[in-house]
Amino acid sequence: MPTLAIIQAAQQQVEIKMNLDRSLRNLSVQWKGLLLPIMVLTAMVFAPAHADAEAPVSTISPATNHASPNVITDWTPPPAFLAGMAAIAQGDSAAVNAAIADLKDNPLATYLRFRFLLDSPTSDTAPVIAFLQKHPDYVFSAQLKSQTLNSLIRQQQFADYQRLLSVAPELKSNLRLSCQGWQAALELGTLTAQQVKDAEQFWAQGRNQQSYCDPIFKWLQAHDKLTPNLYRQRIKASMIAGNPSFASYLVRAGTSRKISGLDAYFKRWDEAYKDPQGTLQQALQRYHSYPGHDEQALLIQAFKWLGRSDPQAAHDLLAQLPNSWRINPDEQAEIARVFALKAAYTRMPQAYDWLMALPASVQDKETRTWTARAALRVQDWARLKVAIKAMPVDLSQTPQWQYWLARADAELGKNQEAKARWQALVHTPDYYGLLAADRLGIAYPWPKIPPLPTMNTRAVEKNPTVQLAFYLKAAGLTDDARRAFLSALKEIPPEQIPALTLLAEQSKWHDRVSIAIARMKKQDDPHWFAARFPTPWESTVDAQARARKD
Repeated sequence: MPTLAIIQAAQQQVEIKMNLDRSLRNLSVQWKGLLLPIMVLTAMVFAPAHADAEAPVSTISPATNHASPNVITDWTPPPAFLAGMAAIAQGDSAAVNAAIADLKDNPLATYLRFRFLLDSPTSDTAPVIAFLQKHPDYVFSAQLKSQTLNSLIRQQQFADYQRLLSVAPELKSNLRLSCQGWQAALELGTLTAQQVKDAEQFWAQGRNQQSYCDPIFKWLQAHDKLTPNLYRQRIKASMIAGNPSFASYLVRAGTSRKISGLDAYFKRWDEAYKDPQGTLQQALQRYHSYPGHDEQALLIQAFKWLGRSDPQAAHDLLAQLPNSWRINPDEQAEIARVFALKAAYTRMPQAYDWLMALPASVQDKETRTWTARAALRVQDWARLKVAIKAMPVDLSQTPQWQYWLARADAELGKNQEAKARWQALVHTPDYYGLLAADRLGIAYPWPKIPPLPTMNTRAVEKNPTVQLAFYLKAAGLTDDARRAFLSALKEIPPEQIPALTLLAEQSKWHDRVSIAIARMKKQDDPHWFAARFPTPWESTVDAQARARKD
């Protein structure tokens, strides 16, 4: 059994963490409290286990304005958990096992086992594999697997790496995982031709890669897999990414390996990068037939560079584009999109026409939004209506563009249509709802904030992941608590999310409350305003305001 001294030491450590976390949280909450009137009026949007567990003990709390029924669950971590965390810090496996045994079915028992495996890595992967096989869907299993894989690579335990990699959960593909996998296959003699090809393409990306890819890249170089074409591909990718200095480094590296022609290749791209207009003008005079694949790619990129620096010049030169260059319509549309958006960003009068002329293949919310803004800037109300009606429905129906559509109607003499749209917006609790009220000359429909919905939270409290989230929050393990809360949001049925939201509100976990309300899509529902816009410092602010007034 854990000694009293260990428990007390662990409690002191947790109390320090909790106090720090509480201080930071209170500062954040105080700021939010001061902003409440603005937030409510404008409805500004912020954002965004597995053993059976006994339900935590509930305690009767003082009456509050928002929570009903007035029962707040006591999420204080059991002493055995605090002792277990202290034992992990000391590397005392016997005390950790004793704490886990004491916790029994509490979800903190599984968490302690996870933390012990995470914080006390060894060369023996059997305990980690056993944990993952028993808890493949556990909220922290992917983290444990990923960190253990990193450790195995550092220790050059490549067979153990491949063995662990095959165990659930499957990790999301990323560059580190790919490079580690290639290194392990290389060391074990199982590297396939497809893996070599994939590694070559990773190497050819237009940026300096992380050090964990060095082993496979060194092997590629030593076995003459980094061909002149791959060097040219990477130089081109680096230039397109706006990284000429790295491209210059690649020229020097390739030249040192006796690869010829890289200097001239880089020089041509560098000239286009520095003077895209001159490059295109010279090409129009030089190429009266197909310029070749490499030169065509350079000219397409030159158009895009020019479009970002001089939209009018790019537009005019694109109009002179010879058919013989075989730049297909999709590529031409991408070029036009670049200079049309740049024209809109810089308030050029041509922007509206250029954006409206873009084919549907390159139209999206960004182009449609900037088309409307281009018309709005010059108060061209007829064009504004056309632009709004061309938007996707989910964009055109937002309060912002419904307000401006009504404004365009009003300016064009369609007063009844305008009033109808504004009237529909008045009860929308946001900035454009207030503007609509101004246009109609009526009082603002101040939202009434009713008490939070009343519901029983006992069912959701029985979920082990929910319990884990709140226990970890109470223990001051904020990052892991947040991860567990998000996992619980995905795990529980939708009908339990309101109860989870109330549970978070009772625990003053305000940032998770906002996330849960957003998950319910209730940001504009006044019934949830009391939780979405908490006012724990209201009495302090009121007292200070009255003191200053007096």
